Amino acid sequence: MVEKIEEKIIKDILTTGFPLEMEVANNFSRDRWIIDHNSYYIDKDELKGREIDLVATLFLNNPEYVTKDGYFELHYIMPIEIKLANKKPWVFFNTEASNFERFMGIPLIKKEIGFRNEHYKYYDIIMENVTQLELRIGRSFYEAFSGTGSRDDIYKALTGTIKALEHLVEAFPYDDFQDNKEYSNRYLFIYEPIIVVKGSMFTANFNGEQINVQEADYIQVSFKYLSPNYDRQNYMVNVVRSDKLAEFISNKEEKMRKLYKELCDLEGISLEEVDIA
Repeated sequence: MVEKIEEKIIKDILTTGFPLEMEVANNFSRDRWIIDHNSYYIDKDELKGREIDLVATLFLNNPEYVTKDGYFELHYIMPIEIKLANKKPWVFFNTEASNFERFMGIPLIKKEIGFRNEHYKYYDIIMENVTQLELRIGRSFYEAFSGTGSRDDIYKALTGTIKALEHLVEAFPYDDFQDNKEYSNRYLFIYEPIIVVKGSMFTANFNGEQINVQEADYIQVSFKYLSPNYDRQNYMVNVVRSDKLAEFISNKEEKMRKLYKELCDLEGISLEEVDIA
């Protein structure tokens, strides 16, 4: 009897989104990553709590210096929404990035505390190591084969990630770190919204009178959100196919470790005494 119930529970679980969430979370099951499941955030437009599937944080520090002047923490924080697109592939209409967009790069959402060097010095290093702008960017979107050109799931995923991102930025007690006068420590927080899609994604663009459609593993989506309750309006959201997530994470981790080491060098922290393995 117990075995039959267990089998039924397994079948029931497979009809929910939990297996996909755990599958995505397992990609972060390595040192230095911290995973928060079903994290809540405040939707300031609706004045209610909502859920984001995952918040993944890469945490790099030099623990032996925690009570010394050379201490440095880097937090790379990704609010992640997970979606299925098996029956209705996601399609993003893309265009080339403008000259202005290429000059500005991806909007960088960060907080920094305690750095000694001039802003431009470490800002240039950060910009060299964070996500770089693609040649083509998603501008609009819809769910294929929906019959009505529906875009609700994609729009909800985009708004959910950026609202969760804003909550994470606003809710963190940066002042507590800033007001700690006992040690001259350094902290850097970098935020990047992510949507993981299990299923098919495509890009589409117009070339004269012809429509070109191509399958995609990864798309940068320019998302503009205007609300009196949110100060920021322009976001770049990374949309990643689930089977390419491990590669995406590995690339981010490599970049953040490189960023950590270069900022340590800029700040005069001995690299030989920094363990971020």
